[in-house]
Amino acid sequence: MLRYKLFLTVFIVSTLPLTIIYLVSSSYYTRAIRSKIESVLINIAENRKDAIELFVKEKTEELSVLGNLYTYEYLRNRSNLERIFESLQKEGRDYVDISIVNQNGRSVSYVGPYNLSGMDYRKEKWFREAMVRGSYKSDVFLGFRRFPHFIIAVKKPFDGKTFIIRSTINTDALRSLMRIAEVEAPVDAFILNEQGIYQIPPAQDGEIAEKSFIVPGRPFAGTKLSEVRDSRNRLFYCAQSWIPDSDWVVVVLQAMKNNVEPLTGAMRIGEILFGGGILCIFILSSIVSTWFTNRLYAADTQRATLNNQLIQAEKMAAIGRLAAGIAHEINNPAAIISNEAGWIHDLIQDYTGSGAAPDYGEFEKSIGQIRKQVERCKGITSRLLGFSRRVGEESEPVNINQLLDEALFFLEKEAKHENIQITRTYDTDLPLWYGNASQMEQVFLNIITNAMDSIHGRGAITLVTRTVKTTIVISVHDTGTGIPREYQQRIFEPFFSTKRHQGGTGLGLSICYEIVKSFGGDISVESEPGKGTTFAISLPVKRPK
Repeated sequence: MLRYKLFLTVFIVSTLPLTIIYLVSSSYYTRAIRSKIESVLINIAENRKDAIELFVKEKTEELSVLGNLYTYEYLRNRSNLERIFESLQKEGRDYVDISIVNQNGRSVSYVGPYNLSGMDYRKEKWFREAMVRGSYKSDVFLGFRRFPHFIIAVKKPFDGKTFIIRSTINTDALRSLMRIAEVEAPVDAFILNEQGIYQIPPAQDGEIAEKSFIVPGRPFAGTKLSEVRDSRNRLFYCAQSWIPDSDWVVVVLQAMKNNVEPLTGAMRIGEILFGGGILCIFILSSIVSTWFTNRLYAADTQRATLNNQLIQAEKMAAIGRLAAGIAHEINNPAAIISNEAGWIHDLIQDYTGSGAAPDYGEFEKSIGQIRKQVERCKGITSRLLGFSRRVGEESEPVNINQLLDEALFFLEKEAKHENIQITRTYDTDLPLWYGNASQMEQVFLNIITNAMDSIHGRGAITLVTRTVKTTIVISVHDTGTGIPREYQQRIFEPFFSTKRHQGGTGLGLSICYEIVKSFGGDISVESEPGKGTTFAISLPVKRPK
């Protein structure tokens, strides 16, 4: 649980700044690209508006110039009008026809592909508008000729009267001007009137005189940007720019998917970098959390081991104090018993004189037995006092053979009860070892106790001491059940135990290992399941400085 909490903490703290940077940079970049796209659409719309406005003004001015250069009488002559029309056609094929209409709405002269001379236009909208406003431009329509065109009419004065120069304009030039916008960028450019009717339709969809899904409404100044959806629910970015003094509006559309195309490459790179950064942080967080928890676990294990060693040392000190108290308490009555036995022996000798009293031999035998047992008690108390004096941390010269015997003193009764035979094979020339006798006796007690626990029924334990160069080697061999091979590499690990069912803590051999290592020695094990185990302890022979 700690590892996962640490992992989440490191991961979140590390990824939060990266995520914020990624989101902020993506937002700024998106806004910058969007602003750029808006600027492009506005420029296209305004450029096309200016081009269409210039085209219409140019045609209107050309017709107005004719009225300024020539008189009404000159223009109503068809031959003169044909020459003028041919001159206009040399500059381009924008003019379809040209006619002169008097103030009564009658066509007095006409040049073009149709016979419109003498037509009466009094009721036509263009005629009324031109007479009132001085000029007129119609919407694009198909008419009877079924080809798209629009009308430009200009009113000119003559001798207190007026006449109108009227011309039909081909829309091919307008189409060409709008197609230029579609070459500049992936957009649809077209012209609508105020009711949303196509004047110049887009290249892909729509026809002249059809109604668009965009309804511009009333004219406005400048260029307006908006988001619109068509009948198929496709989302577009729309720029609208009205042509001045006209009911035409230039519309430029760009699909939203095209808007984000410039973002795709950069955003993909950003996503790859962001994803790679998150992956690296994930791996590093996992490594750091694992390393930290392992270190923490090792520190806790070491602390637990040290605490157990301290507890064990305190236990040994308490046992030492208890042993010293018991020894003193036993020594006092044992001394009294010994003195009383000697006094009884003296009394019997004084009473019998020559020693020929009845049952004198039995008295002597009993008194000797009492003295023997008193001496035995003194030996026990002497060992207890020796154990209590060694409890501590100071180093001293130690006889390893004697230390093994004193450790066996506490275990011999139990071994005899369990039918375990203990054999000693000591090197009598063993040098003294300098160290802490109490701690080393604890090692011997633990290993011999483990050896006894491994024997079920009758068995044997062999203790061997020998000198190998400058090292004392103590071997403890038992005929017990042995240690499984898969456990032999782990038996010195803290809290690892093969006797969990017997209440083992897994600290005994770990403490032994630490104690032996602290003296510069080594401890090893050889075991064969079913045949027994041998522990070998190596201690360097060196006098401390």
